Amino acid sequence: MDWEPTYRERFPAWRSSDGALKEKGAAPRETEGGGRETRQEPMPGYQSAEAEKRRGEEPRKIWELSNAYGSLAIGKNKKKQLMIVNSQHRTKALRALTPESKTLRRETSVKIPLISEEFRFNEDWNRREESAYLLQLDASRSPDYLMRKMKELNEKRCLRVSDNINPFFHLRKEKDELAYLREKAAQAAKSGDRAAEKGLSVRLQFLSAALADKERQRLKLYTKLPELLKEARKEDKADWRPARREAGLTEAAAADEGKGEDDKDEGEKGEDEAATRA
Repeated sequence: MDWEPTYRERFPAWRSSDGALKEKGAAPRETEGGGRETRQEPMPGYQSAEAEKRRGEEPRKIWELSNAYGSLAIGKNKKKQLMIVNSQHRTKALRALTPESKTLRRETSVKIPLISEEFRFNEDWNRREESAYLLQLDASRSPDYLMRKMKELNEKRCLRVSDNINPFFHLRKEKDELAYLREKAAQAAKSGDRAAEKGLSVRLQFLSAALADKERQRLKLYTKLPELLKEARKEDKADWRPARREAGLTEAAAADEGKGEDDKDEGEKGEDEAATRA
């Protein structure tokens, strides 16, 4: 039997050069007094509901893991909840995916009671496994609890959007095969079957290396979680609407965002006219 890994196994998207995960926090900015504070950035891959916009309670990003295929964005809301949005905009085979993969639309999303936290994906799409999704939980939870829930979510649902961005929650297949092959290798060694031993050794080394790569990527998230949870628990009474203005939207345009790009352009024109009159 040929135990050599295939080309697709050796070079999945997440192990390619453009699949390397990069960390990106919310950018700092200078205040009027000359100090520095965290910029209020909107959540990548998340479209707020109209009610959130009216109340000025759109979640803001505090950290992000991203690569050329998409992102795992982590943010906070005013309820001291951590929000995790997984979205994808392309794959190796497809240069551009549908809007449902790129953005979780809170207004029309549906909550799935699979885990004991809030999990949402885009409701109006038949290929739900490829939808962007949101996991929302109380920031008083521990990092270990959050990682368990993410693992549980990925085991209970087929979430293709996570394959190229956070594959470190997909470990069962490799671990099961590794355990099976180690047993086969022990049997080959006992029977003196050197050819089988050699072939099994190649496969075992490949699987061990793949698991080690996934573990390194998992640690990027896990070691950051205490800091992210602490940030999400902070009391923040400020109006978060400036985050929209920094994104190039007026409050009026943001309220009408779901109506189309034409309405958004009109809001931006109104802001420019007001600035000119001032």
